[in-house]
Amino acid sequence: MASYSGKQKIAFCKRLGNKWQDLADCCDIPVPDQKQWTKGEEARGIWEWLKDRERLDKLVTALNEIGRQDIVRDVLSATEQDEVPQPKTLATSPYPGLRAFTENESALFFGRQPEIDVLLDKIRGSRFLAVIGASGSGKSSLVRAGVLPNLKKIAGDRGWEWLHFNPGGMSGDPFVELSMALFRVFELAGYKSRAMLAQLRQPGSIHAMAEKYLAIRPPSDQLVTFIDQFEELFTLVAREHQEPFINFLGEAVQSPYLRIILTVRADFHAQCLNYPALTQLINSGNWNLSTPDSSALRLMIAEPAKAVGLQFEEGLIDQILNDTGTGSGVLALMAFTLEQLYLSCAPATTLTRKAYDRLGGVNQAIGRHADKTYNNLENEEAKNALGEVFTELVTVDPERGVATESRGNSSFRLWQI
Repeated sequence: MASYSGKQKIAFCKRLGNKWQDLADCCDIPVPDQKQWTKGEEARGIWEWLKDRERLDKLVTALNEIGRQDIVRDVLSATEQDEVPQPKTLATSPYPGLRAFTENESALFFGRQPEIDVLLDKIRGSRFLAVIGASGSGKSSLVRAGVLPNLKKIAGDRGWEWLHFNPGGMSGDPFVELSMALFRVFELAGYKSRAMLAQLRQPGSIHAMAEKYLAIRPPSDQLVTFIDQFEELFTLVAREHQEPFINFLGEAVQSPYLRIILTVRADFHAQCLNYPALTQLINSGNWNLSTPDSSALRLMIAEPAKAVGLQFEEGLIDQILNDTGTGSGVLALMAFTLEQLYLSCAPATTLTRKAYDRLGGVNQAIGRHADKTYNNLENEEAKNALGEVFTELVTVDPERGVATESRGNSSFRLWQI
């Protein structure tokens, strides 16, 4: 088991501060045990809980997973540990493929610093911000891995809490999805999920709930709610929930405790404007995300590899950039190819041209992967069923000619970048 000095324990408790909840959840500490901790001494409670169970060696991994590498670097350093640290190994790809970067992967998120700075400045001065961009332009990653982890830059000593959810989610009801996002914290205060959902549906309730939320998580004084893939409100949410939820957002931005960030696909912008209340919100604060240029794409390719000790064969980055090009949709294709390239080369630390060519490059990698997956299906019945699955997953809006996710299949996601 890892052994740390008393000074390191004290420094850990001071540095973790009020961000203890994420660490407790990551360490799978039961809620009843958490409730026994003295308010303001939760960090010490986490330390003692892990120590009593001889699990302090899990602390570094857990801190890295919640994005607190600063504590690992500055407090739990190798020079202070009694044990000789084990060599660091990379457990997963530094490239997310077709999913979005998460908050815990902010150290691997590159190429969008100008956009991050602009959005932080906008949310500092506004209680509502809609990030609008084409499908696959990186909206979700920008907010989750770029903006949210950097809120401390504008929050100062007080700190801003944040949570995120998709309006469709698994339930198809945005009020249910929001209540689930809030419940993790409200549970510690003895709230019941059903009662909390009923309260959320009541007009004017969100101000009081935000105030209670922040009282549980001092010293924060702002709750930033990130609603990802807002177009789900029109594709996965029943009509009877749409306008009430839009009205709810209008009430939320009147609260001095709340700020709203949402991402929405550009091809759904016109649909948003069918609702006067939503139009007013979008007009109060919006920002259009363009697809990344070649210099930004280069950073997205090179820097995550450098951050984890990988390298590319000479000339390979230039070839990937040339094959990727620019324009709508290229980011998703490049991200998928980079993930497959890493998986093809692991555990080696050099990403090779031979492996890249074997994948078919940016233009063919996803097609070859799909063909391989299809051909590996066990029988013709399974292959025939696949076409029916895709028919259920996707519908095409006859007016706009745009493919969207079908209602009732929110448990499936083709990609989310």
